Amino acid sequence: MKTREHRETRQRGDPTEEIRREAYLLWQQEGCPAGRELDHWLTAQELVKHRTRHIRATAPTDDEREPKVRPTEALVTPT
Repeated sequence: MKTREHRETRQRGDPTEEIRREAYLLWQQEGCPAGRELDHWLTAQELVKHRTRHIRATAPTDDEREPKVRPTEALVTPT
């Protein structure tokens, strides 16, 4: 049985599980054909790679993560 820490580690650094899941879905969508494992795996690998690049490209920068002070809050000075 896998521990929670094991699952979290694999999800963070290793895309194998995500590729495996995508390949399985592709296999199912094609009607479960025999002998196409490599095709499904390679297609899934490309999908995951593309998705990862897109997520990194749209992730907020450190400056964007900082809470922004609204103009009305800037007028209030702490006492």
